[in-house]
Amino acid sequence: GMSSEKSSTEFSSKAKRARRDSTEEEERKETGALELRFDLEECEPIEEEDDRERRFPAVRGNWPAHVFIKVPGDEEELTELSMRIASCLRKHCGVAATPHASIHVSLSRTCVVLHHQITALAERLQRSLAAIHPFTIDLSGLTVFTNEDASRAFLGIRCVSSANALATCVDAVDDAFEAFSLPPFYEERQFHVSLCSWSLSPSSKPTPTTPSP
Repeated sequence: GMSSEKSSTEFSSKAKRARRDSTEEEERKETGALELRFDLEECEPIEEEDDRERRFPAVRGNWPAHVFIKVPGDEEELTELSMRIASCLRKHCGVAATPHASIHVSLSRTCVVLHHQITALAERLQRSLAAIHPFTIDLSGLTVFTNEDASRAFLGIRCVSSANALATCVDAVDDAFEAFSLPPFYEERQFHVSLCSWSLSPSSKPTPTTPSP
């Protein structure tokens, strides 16, 4: 019947996609190329219970661009770690910390691109990053960072290895961003993984030390 035919078609499509993904993964292993994915999500209003402040307004047709290296591992475990740390900060330090759902190392600022620019930007990033080979990042040492205007603090873990490789990645991303008049990465590059963050009141803002996206 129609339902069984549809199920068969869906299964065939998934099987082909799985084989294609497997082939691409093998090619990456053979060539040593970095994997590059693009998740598209149009700018949307921040939820009321989220205390973060948007850097740019939610305008239809605007899409946030952010290039980063996702920390590998069990996503649930990483999210649980972030939630536990945020809970400890709230309980023992009186800080209204928000856990981060995405655990990653940023290679760019978060900025806005227009919908018609997405494909060209993605292709430019692919070309800029094509020559970079995989490398290992070691994480060690909790550090508190602040953003550029000291309105928000971040608790993160420093990247203590592969600084040159990360800098090369940022240079490649900056090169791609420049072609679209997008801002470069922070001048002071302190690579890290942010676990949670919280808003700073004017009276409690520390002197900015390390910029964080």
